Amino acid sequence: MMKKWGLALICALLLMGCHPRQSVVENEITSSTKQDVYQYQDLLLFIDKKAFQQDGFSFQIELNGVGIGDFAVFTDQSHHQATCVLSSQKDCQLTFTFEEDCVIVKATKEDDFLGADLSGHYVLQEALL
Repeated sequence: MMKKWGLALICALLLMGCHPRQSVVENEITSSTKQDVYQYQDLLLFIDKKAFQQDGFSFQIELNGVGIGDFAVFTDQSHHQATCVLSSQKDCQLTFTFEEDCVIVKATKEDDFLGADLSGHYVLQEALL
């Protein structure tokens, strides 16, 4: 009888101990791959906060699962504005202006290989909820 109670107690302690650790690991994975996702019409802008550096950041713009990605360089000390000449399309320069819950993107060329104008106000998806 004592063996059964002992086993039951051990199992209960193991189950209680595993659950919080599992959620901590999930939170660490989520925060280490933190990307801010912004949306403008059908376009999604992903900015990789983990790769956010002193001089710039990595980004990806997608339309229906097809996208372009590159690295934008900050043009001011306050990290309010950044520019990027797309490596895949040298005649297209993107300018990013950061606001509170949005990023304003201006493209020097209206259409790129995504077949869409990338210029617009990309709203943080968390702000859309």
